[in-house]
Amino acid sequence: MISLSKSNEKCKHFRIILSEKGSVFPVVIFFAVSGLIAVMSFLYFQFSSARPSFRNLSTVQALMNARSGIYKGFDDLTSTSPDSSTVLPVINTLDSSWKKMTSSVDTAEEKESKLTFDGGSVEYLLYTGDSVNRCEVSVIPDGGSCILQSISTFQTATSKVEATLGSKIPALPDTVVVCYNKYEWENSNGIKGEKASLPGTGDSVSSSLKEIVDKYKTTLASYSDSVLNPPLTIQANKDLKKIPPVVYGDLLIDGSFNSLVWKDTGTVAVLGRIDISNDVTIEGKKFIATGEITLSGKTKLLKTSVFTQSKLFIGDFTCFQGSAMVLNSVAIYGNAIVDGKSTIVVPGISSSGGSDTAKKSEKEKKIYAIEIGDRAIVDGILVALGSPGDIKTHSDVKVTGIMIAQKSVGHLGKMTGLICAGLFVDPESQQEPALTQGKSPNMQKNVLRGEIKPLENIEDYKLPFFLGKLSIVKWQEF
Repeated sequence: MISLSKSNEKCKHFRIILSEKGSVFPVVIFFAVSGLIAVMSFLYFQFSSARPSFRNLSTVQALMNARSGIYKGFDDLTSTSPDSSTVLPVINTLDSSWKKMTSSVDTAEEKESKLTFDGGSVEYLLYTGDSVNRCEVSVIPDGGSCILQSISTFQTATSKVEATLGSKIPALPDTVVVCYNKYEWENSNGIKGEKASLPGTGDSVSSSLKEIVDKYKTTLASYSDSVLNPPLTIQANKDLKKIPPVVYGDLLIDGSFNSLVWKDTGTVAVLGRIDISNDVTIEGKKFIATGEITLSGKTKLLKTSVFTQSKLFIGDFTCFQGSAMVLNSVAIYGNAIVDGKSTIVVPGISSSGGSDTAKKSEKEKKIYAIEIGDRAIVDGILVALGSPGDIKTHSDVKVTGIMIAQKSVGHLGKMTGLICAGLFVDPESQQEPALTQGKSPNMQKNVLRGEIKPLENIEDYKLPFFLGKLSIVKWQEF
């Protein structure tokens, strides 16, 4: 009886738990715990992802500003007047249409801050109505090239955009010769492609090119009042880092005793000549000099920019890759290699007007702006403007790319690409070409003794910005 009553009591409690009133409590506990877990998970996710999300937003805003700076700077360089501008000076972000010009813009200040080719930087005001509105844009001369750089910072994010300025090739892919005259051809057997004649005398020295040359010369002249020191000779790697930004005298880098490697950025100004010889590798540096620059003895200059008010010699198995602007003349010889679609420009702007002795020696022996010989190999763009404005290739050289001469080209070697010239001559002939001496067109003839054939990827070669219509040929975002 006792055991039976206890059993009935247990069954009674069990029925209560299973009843409708007893089932609410565990269900409430279950959903409460589930809700708490969901809320905690949501808060944890938001907390852990909020900072990266805001960081990405800052990066995007900085990048958009940097891109806008490139377009504003490009518009500054290409617009001849405010009326010809295609970009709004300032966008009012408070205006729903984004087309209303804000009345608070000081147009006079905008004109004073106009970007030019001679370098320097300008801070652009992009928007009004918020603080996300500024970027700094710079023009960076790079030898015969030019880079437009825009930098913008928003909160902790900084973005940089670089646009390389250039111009388009003035010919079709199958055109290998463009002459700026209508004279007959005495010999064109080596031309394996189309010939074209265009009016004019080729590309002259533009005002933008003069601005860059003047900028280089002004920079060098700013150090000229200092006392010149004995030549600075570098023969060990540890001494490379000791080279100052300005060398008041000659700079000699000699790899005869040790293999020298210098990979760095920045510019070195030399108030004298630069002589780099033997086992030396330099990458990323920029050199500007008042005197001659000589590269010899298996020297390698990679991704390098050079400017000299005198001459540039590249010889003795040297490898050059980069951009060069030379005011006097360039000689490439001795199994030298100019590689990587490099650009070499001789603008024909004399650094001091030239002495009488130099003029006499030029009359005794023909001086070419660019001369290539002695089994040299060139892959790049060669430009000779102004005076002398001539290019000569010897019979044992190979050239790939583009040659442009305002005056004449004497081509004896083998070339794949395009040649543009005021006149094609035989450089071994004793008769000097006369484009402006009043000769009858019947007495003038184009002569090409070497060989030239089309280059399939000629569109990969970008002309300097001061030749033809200015355009953006390369875009990089950092």
